[in-house]
Amino acid sequence: MQEPRTPAALAPRLTRWMQARWAEVPPPPGAIVQLYGMEIIDSDGIDALDPCAVRTVFIAEGPDERSLLAGPSFDVAAQFDAAATVEHAWVPCAPIGTRPGNYIGRRRVMSIRVIDLRW
Repeated sequence: MQEPRTPAALAPRLTRWMQARWAEVPPPPGAIVQLYGMEIIDSDGIDALDPCAVRTVFIAEGPDERSLLAGPSFDVAAQFDAAATVEHAWVPCAPIGTRPGNYIGRRRVMSIRVIDLRW
């Protein structure tokens, strides 16, 4: 089923594109949030996950998403077609078998949020 091409539908399409691109990149150390500006080069290439469909520009990084979106760095991001925050964090895993003295394992997670700025 073809997804409608509306302003509301652009954010999920760009999120899928970003997830495909960031699957190829090693994550940075620590738990941080990064802000990127996104310029759409080929809107048809977004659905095909073409690496050249969108140009991403790193703008800033910070400890949380709220500080990035409320700070002066978002004024720079507002000049692009869309903005994306990429959050890298460590979360506890469900323990397989706990014994005294064992630590709960952690796994790396990445969360991507895209904001359409064209509308």
